[in-house]
Amino acid sequence: MPTGRNVQSGPCSAVPHGSPTAGATALDAYRDRLRETPTCPECGYVDDGADWRTAYHERRLVYRHDCPRCAAVDTRVIRFDGAR
Repeated sequence: MPTGRNVQSGPCSAVPHGSPTAGATALDAYRDRLRETPTCPECGYVDDGADWRTAYHERRLVYRHDCPRCAAVDTRVIRFDGAR
């Protein structure tokens, strides 16, 4: 019987219901965190509409953002092969 509370179960149960990452995977939460800091490391431009492209290749997840002002590329890589 429903209790009127929003309760989640599973690996993301610590994330409050209604938050941007509710029901998301850890990788979705990481991508959301990247969107919170859309400042270009080269020119300092703040890209309010920042979006990171994601690609998976050879056991690596690559997040890439191109600055619309100076065309600098900011890349973050998560490796799944145990290498550092």
